[in-house]
Amino acid sequence: MDSNVAAQTVSENFYLRTRLRQMENEDRKPETFNQVNFVNTKELDKLKRRNAALHSSITDLEKELVLLKVVNVTELCHEYLHLDQRRSYLNNENISLRNILLNQKFDVKKATDAMNLCQEKRRLNDEQNVLLRLDIEMFRKRRKSILQEVHDLSQKEKRLESTLHFFSTSSEEIKKEIQKTTHDNLKKDQKIEKLTHDLMLLGKGEISCEESEGDEDIEGLRNEYVYLKEQLQVLKK
Repeated sequence: MDSNVAAQTVSENFYLRTRLRQMENEDRKPETFNQVNFVNTKELDKLKRRNAALHSSITDLEKELVLLKVVNVTELCHEYLHLDQRRSYLNNENISLRNILLNQKFDVKKATDAMNLCQEKRRLNDEQNVLLRLDIEMFRKRRKSILQEVHDLSQKEKRLESTLHFFSTSSEEIKKEIQKTTHDNLKKDQKIEKLTHDLMLLGKGEISCEESEGDEDIEGLRNEYVYLKEQLQVLKK
């Protein structure tokens, strides 16, 4: 490639030199038409500027030609081939990196989706755990309420069994029990009246303490009397 550049430079240099000589020869030719006495100064200035530019270009090309003569074309070709191989290697490396990047994007997206799925599952599990705890608390309260209800029903059942046992007795037995309770109550009333009378006499000093049965007997009789009256009312029902 550098040899082609050198050849083109030499060819262009030769062309410019030839053209410059032609223009110099044209400037030295005598005027063909002596009768024309005027000169086009604008055109002349233009040609001079062009001539100066050509001289400058020729000088630059000569310098480049000298440099090209000094340069080893073989080394340049070798360096060019080395750089071309390096460029190919870097292109392949770039393609490999792009493929890796594409694969990584897919893997990253897959990992991100998996992480988002795990977070969503964790959120759902937390919500389910909250609901489960609420359900457990509700069932505990219901269990406690049911146990209390069972206890109340058991007590009620015992009372009903007692009542049923009471009503399962015959009418004759109930009548006998009523008569017995009534008789006992009468006896207790008589005893209470006697004890009350004794206390009154004791207060007046008409009898001694040994002759009276005392307050404790009166209190016991009163309690027994109240109990018997309650039993009598139940039997009458």
